[in-house]
Amino acid sequence: MNKLNTIAKKLDTFIKVISLILIIGLAVSIPIFILNILILKFDPNCSILTDFIELGNFKFTLSPQNAPSTNAAMLYFTLDFAFLFLSGILCYIFLRVIRNILKPIILEQPFHLTTSVNMKKLGWIYIIFGIVVNIFTIAESLILYYSYNWDKIPTNDFFTKITPQFTFDLDFIFVSAFIFLLSYIFKYGAELQQQVDETL
Repeated sequence: MNKLNTIAKKLDTFIKVISLILIIGLAVSIPIFILNILILKFDPNCSILTDFIELGNFKFTLSPQNAPSTNAAMLYFTLDFAFLFLSGILCYIFLRVIRNILKPIILEQPFHLTTSVNMKKLGWIYIIFGIVVNIFTIAESLILYYSYNWDKIPTNDFFTKITPQFTFDLDFIFVSAFIFLLSYIFKYGAELQQQVDETL
């Protein structure tokens, strides 16, 4: 148990440092985002969206009137920032919950009732993160589709229709289900430990 206790203490310290770095990163990212938005707004030559499209080994250069607008670049940049910022917040909460799981282990009580509750929280956080990833992936595809005017490409013998393809990553459901299963195992272990303690 002492070895497990030592590992838990070291892991808790490591997560504490990572959490602090994450908070600093989130705080610094806000002024950087505002600065980049101002640059995009007032510098017409600056854009995070290119004036060409690459498909495999082929590069298609767009005509000036079909190149992505500044508004499209700002929208795309804002979406990316929102996704990264929200992901950072979820990661911070995730790390906080892990530290809460480590607390009873540090106190040499791995099968504490709070462990099961916190593991369920991890499962829900993972579900929320999975949903957020899917939503932002779809939003990003739509922004890029309309930014590059794919819907305005004239049809010919080669193209009849161009539509964005949406993919959904559902792996988070299985991972969350596994975490929930672990939470019930720990809950059962906590109940058994409580019965043993009451018997003694």
